Amino acid sequence: MIRKIISGVLFIAVIIAGTFYFFKHREDFQLITNVSIYTVFLLTAIQFASTIGYGFQFKILTDHYKLELKFSQWYGLIRTSAFSDLWLPAGGGTSLKAIYLKRIHNLQYSSFVASAAITNIIKLMVNSLFALVLLFFVRAKVPVSLFWIVFCFLLSTVLVLFLAHKVSKDYLPSLRIVQNIGKEWSKFRKDHETLIKLTGINCLIFISAGLQIYLAFSAFSVHISLVTSGVIAALSIITRTINLIPGNFGIRELIIVTLSGLEGITANEGLHAAALTRIIEIALVLILAPGFFYNLSKEGPSGNTG
Repeated sequence: MIRKIISGVLFIAVIIAGTFYFFKHREDFQLITNVSIYTVFLLTAIQFASTIGYGFQFKILTDHYKLELKFSQWYGLIRTSAFSDLWLPAGGGTSLKAIYLKRIHNLQYSSFVASAAITNIIKLMVNSLFALVLLFFVRAKVPVSLFWIVFCFLLSTVLVLFLAHKVSKDYLPSLRIVQNIGKEWSKFRKDHETLIKLTGINCLIFISAGLQIYLAFSAFSVHISLVTSGVIAALSIITRTINLIPGNFGIRELIIVTLSGLEGITANEGLHAAALTRIIEIALVLILAPGFFYNLSKEGPSGNTG
């Protein structure tokens, strides 16, 4: 409950701050209209490929439970939950998917939420590792505290994945979700094929995100290194996974502006790149989500349409 309140307050604060900034610098944002159609098409294609990657991640997870979802289901749920995550507090999209899988495929709500948490832990581990390695190449430019923050994320996820099944239930916190994660992980960890696939697809999602950042700056004739683009991508994915603010609004933009600034890129240039990727991301959600939501809402148990 406290997290939802904090999430809501931060979301409102970011929207207000962003609105004031936009109206104060609205002439600068007109540069976005000068971006070439080719660049917009390329960024849209990469963003779409990224959404397919997230869809495959969800499909891999449901395949673990032998659900065999169709494309319209696994990709449709990713698109509709992405729409929910633009507005709802942390966990809104996950709850939507869990409710659907319970109603249509009779998958226990607690099982899916716990396995989704495990998937996020793997995502955090993969991106923390990428971020830590890439930060080494720009270590002279970034504060040491950032290394420690990323290292703590990596260490925490590794400890959870390698030790959670060994911890007695008596020592777990009384929170039901934590107990469910421990219980689900004791079974999940034996499915090596699923774990390898989840790790691999998260590597591809990271590469896609890094390319988007690099091309977004190139769209405004601003050079940013692939290393910095990768760090921005990894940290953006990490903060989005934590999802303290719906849609990661403001957080990703802050990461882009701060880290690109280490290469001498101005705040306005960083915000242009951030705004371009955000516009394309939201446009894809708004275009694709309604149709999938309509089709999914008509389904009955076992995926039959009603």
